[in-house]
Amino acid sequence: MAGNKLTYSATDASADIHPENIRIVNGSYVFDVAINSRLIKEVELNMGGMHNLENAIAAIAVAAHLNIEEEKVKKAVASFEGVKRRFEYVLKTTERVVIDDYAHHPEELRALIEGAKELFPTKKCTLVFQPHLFSRTNDLADGFAACLPAHGSTV
Repeated sequence: MAGNKLTYSATDASADIHPENIRIVNGSYVFDVAINSRLIKEVELNMGGMHNLENAIAAIAVAAHLNIEEEKVKKAVASFEGVKRRFEYVLKTTERVVIDDYAHHPEELRALIEGAKELFPTKKCTLVFQPHLFSRTNDLADGFAACLPAHGSTV
């Protein structure tokens, strides 16, 4: 870390803090975090989407700057459930996974679909989409129409 500047990235290995060895285990991201010359191994994140992985890296960067113990950081990341209705697991077993997400914009819906497909590539996936607000649905109809068929089965 040069001065008070600390860089982080989910994808750029030249950043001061970045993930390595990212893999998916039982529907969760498991990864190591490189913090300059130090390595925190086996961090688990139970939320889908690379945007959530990047958010976790940002939180880990702050924790590292504050010298918070590794085990506390790992426990906090693993137990973090996010906010209600944002990639929220309603059910997560080996047989079935139900995720609730208030994706009310095409980009959010696309991120949800990509995150679910990434974490559960072998599971059959059915998307239940509830349009909300006529004006928003009307204004963004083309965007919704573009990302929903890419998913597969949509109700």
